[in-house]
Amino acid sequence: MNKVTLIGRLTEDAKLVESAKGSFVRFTLVTNEKGYTTKNGTVVEDTADFHNCICFGGSATYLAHYGVKGSMTVVDGKITHGQYQNKDNVTVYTTTISANEVQVLFPPKQQGKSYDVNQNKSSQNTYQQKTVESNSNVHNNREPIAPPRQNGNTNDLPF
Repeated sequence: MNKVTLIGRLTEDAKLVESAKGSFVRFTLVTNEKGYTTKNGTVVEDTADFHNCICFGGSATYLAHYGVKGSMTVVDGKITHGQYQNKDNVTVYTTTISANEVQVLFPPKQQGKSYDVNQNKSSQNTYQQKTVESNSNVHNNREPIAPPRQNGNTNDLPF
């Protein structure tokens, strides 16, 4: 099974790209691992990993709308590998997370403070407004299911 779930922060604002095959967003997610001290006293520093990601369709539109630099984001998808020839004719191998679902959890930290809905309401207003407009913080590539058609006849209702 090829499945990966990452929780990290966006390194830049998400930008939607339109192509002949549909819309997509390429983005980088940074994840970190807390440092620790081993039993023998060796200190291991904090580390950060940068993951190249891509999402398509509805997920791309969602991320382009809500994904701003520093936003804590969950990416659920699969690992894909590719290769290309660079300008020096050297083969470059790539690893990318192809996202099936994307969820923006929190806006970025501002001025060294964590996000609090009761503080800095004017500076946070844009994010709060976008959050209220959204029906769901999770988006995947599936289209929404249309509501059933109503023909005006209520005799067939089960209650």
